[in-house]
Amino acid sequence: MIQNQYFASAVRLDMHPMKNSKKKIKEQYFGTLTYFLKQIEVTEHIRNRLIQYREFFGVGNEDAKKEKSYVNNIIVCRFSPWRNKYKFWLICDIALIVVDYEMLNNIVSFMKALVSNRQKKLIDDLLMVLLDNQKEISQRYWVNMENLIVQYRQNKAFFSGKEYKVIVTANMSAGKSTLINAVMGTDLSRTSQEICTENICYFYNKPFNDGRIQIYDDKSEYLADYQSIKAKEWNMPVSIAANFISGLDSNQRICIIDTPGVNSSIKKEHGRIAKKCIREEQYDILLYVLNANKLGTDEEMDYLKWISNNVPKEKVVFVINKLDDFRLVDDNIHKSINRVKNELQLFGYENPVVCPVSAYFAYLLKKKSSGVLLTEDEEDEYELYFKKFSKQGYNLAKYNDSSDDITVDYEGMLKRSGFYYLEKIIYGGAI
Repeated sequence: MIQNQYFASAVRLDMHPMKNSKKKIKEQYFGTLTYFLKQIEVTEHIRNRLIQYREFFGVGNEDAKKEKSYVNNIIVCRFSPWRNKYKFWLICDIALIVVDYEMLNNIVSFMKALVSNRQKKLIDDLLMVLLDNQKEISQRYWVNMENLIVQYRQNKAFFSGKEYKVIVTANMSAGKSTLINAVMGTDLSRTSQEICTENICYFYNKPFNDGRIQIYDDKSEYLADYQSIKAKEWNMPVSIAANFISGLDSNQRICIIDTPGVNSSIKKEHGRIAKKCIREEQYDILLYVLNANKLGTDEEMDYLKWISNNVPKEKVVFVINKLDDFRLVDDNIHKSINRVKNELQLFGYENPVVCPVSAYFAYLLKKKSSGVLLTEDEEDEYELYFKKFSKQGYNLAKYNDSSDDITVDYEGMLKRSGFYYLEKIIYGGAI
């Protein structure tokens, strides 16, 4: 698990005011940015952000020998007053990189020592604008900075709230990874068709979509694309920060903790890893995922007993997954849900929270709604599930919502998949 919460911060540079500047100015600007960040401890996170800025500006590694001259050209601006705006852009960039307001103030104090009293006053005004969402972005020196200021405010508001931790556990083939992918709206978690998860993985959402995935593997923090993440061997705890696509209008911080399937016959240590995490990790909710096609097996009963003895009952939410496999002529969703509730009472759950869902349909819905191209097979499955869940018999919303008027638009279909209501629990942090 990460120690620096700002690992999950978001930064977009595509509208940066320095975007169309000459390369020489970009080199000076980046060198100055590096110089001021060196005034504090340069963490893995700061190094990673500097890589992002260097790649965006298209410049080489910073030249420490030239940093002082860069600072003079960008900050002091004695003979180039038109460059005064650069110092304010830099403050916004430093703010986005470190996020922490006290650390920002500390770094900016080095900058203030180099400028006039009038410039110090403008810097103080900008710091207040960054901190206070109600203050207007009005100074003429702050031209083209609105996007950077808004990004910082979004990050600041996001990290000011509590982070809800949700641990997910299941026996093999329950659809646990598909469910986690459905929460995120992307396929970052391993599925049964791939190498099984062998260790704990922490998934953090971001305050907004910056088009980037951060990964931390106990050694270093770096950027990754989807393919490299899917090919990575999970031989140690891994933390991943990415934008989550939610069916709710929520800016809540959440951390999804993915654990190995507990009943692997090939790798017995999977169960030990999962149980150790559940006993030692701090979390708000535990999602226990049940395969609707394999209810009541001996392995399930054994694990349910262990959960009931080791996890406070008020923290547990039971998710019946893969209900999309049911055929109404052969299967009865209502009876299956009641059967689960009755069996859970045997383990001391008097009023268990049970959420019937189709995680895979919710996953496809989110991908489709966000404009991500589905594969040919996914398109076929999307059409099949859309038609299926349009039928009242498959409408899982009725187990959470008394209203019969559930539409067939995106939000309505997310409700029909049952996932909308599960997300309300996840993002609400309470059962």
